[in-house]
Amino acid sequence: MKTLTKLALVSAMAISANAMAAQMQSLDDEALSAATGQDGITLIVAGAVDAANVVIHDKDGLTPTGHGISTASAGAIVLGENAAGTGTGFSMHSASGTKPIVVTVDADGNGTAPVLNVNIALPTDFEIVTGDVYVAASTRNTAATDATLGIFSSEVKILNSMTLSLPSANINIQLGNAPQGALMKMSGSITGGLGITGFGLLDNNTYGTVAVPGAYSQTTDRGIYTDVMVKSAGSTDLSLTGTEIGVVDNGLMIRGMGNIDLSLKNLKIGSLAGLPSGTPAVAAAASIGDVVIKNMTVPTLFVKGH
Repeated sequence: MKTLTKLALVSAMAISANAMAAQMQSLDDEALSAATGQDGITLIVAGAVDAANVVIHDKDGLTPTGHGISTASAGAIVLGENAAGTGTGFSMHSASGTKPIVVTVDADGNGTAPVLNVNIALPTDFEIVTGDVYVAASTRNTAATDATLGIFSSEVKILNSMTLSLPSANINIQLGNAPQGALMKMSGSITGGLGITGFGLLDNNTYGTVAVPGAYSQTTDRGIYTDVMVKSAGSTDLSLTGTEIGVVDNGLMIRGMGNIDLSLKNLKIGSLAGLPSGTPAVAAAASIGDVVIKNMTVPTLFVKGH
C-alpha cells in the first residue's frame, strides 16, 4: 500500500510539474469571453506528458541502519528507463492520442477571501504508464551538488511497468483561500473503476535449494502478478466525489475516498515465463484465481518525509 501511495503521489506531482512543458494551446480572455460569455484562462494540453524517468532520491538511506544493512548510503526509487536508457519510460496521455487535458483557471474575489480556482478535466481515455520501477544506488547524498541530480546506478527492478486507467477524472485545485474545504477536491467517477494493468512485484533474492520440489531461485522473473481493479463498494464505477487532498502540518493528507471493493484478477505467484531448460525445469506459474475484498474501509492517508 505504501508503494502504491508513493506512485500515486509521484504521478500527481508530475501532472503539476510537466503540464506546462507539454504542448499547450491557450485561449486569451477576449476569445474565451466571446465563446463562453465569461473571462478566464483555458489551457489545452494537446499531447502526452512523457519523461525518460522519475527519480526520488533518499539522500541518507536507511537511518538508523538494520534489517541486514550495516552502513547507510544514498539510494533512489526510479520510475521509467534504467541507467542505460532502455526500458519503458514514464508517460501520462490519452490512450488514443486524440483527446486533450483541459485546464480551466479563474480568479474569484469571493468577498474578502479571494481564491484562484484551477480545474483539471482528464479525457475519457486518460492513462498513466509508470514505466518499470527500480531501487538503485544514488550519488545524490546530503553533500552532493546539482550535477548529481537524477544520477543513479546498480538499479534492480522491483515492479514491472503498470498502466493506470483514470478516465474522465476531475480535479479542482484552489489556491489562496479554499472555500471548497481543501487544496484539491475530486469529483465525478471513473467508469468501470480504477484499473491497474500489469502489476508485477518482483523478488530478486536467491534462496538456494529448499527441501521442497521446485523451491529454487533459478528464474529472474519471480514475483507476484495480477491486474488490479478498484471500485466503490457495491458499484460498477469508482466514485471520486468527496475525495480531498491537502497539505497539513505533518504532510500531505488524502481523505474521503469512501469504502471500496478491491479485486486482484488472475493472481499468479512464481515465475511468469518459467524455465523449461532449468535443473529441474520450472513451469510457468499457474493462476491462483481472483481475490476480491469487499466493502474495504480506506482510512485517511498521510504522506511525509522522515
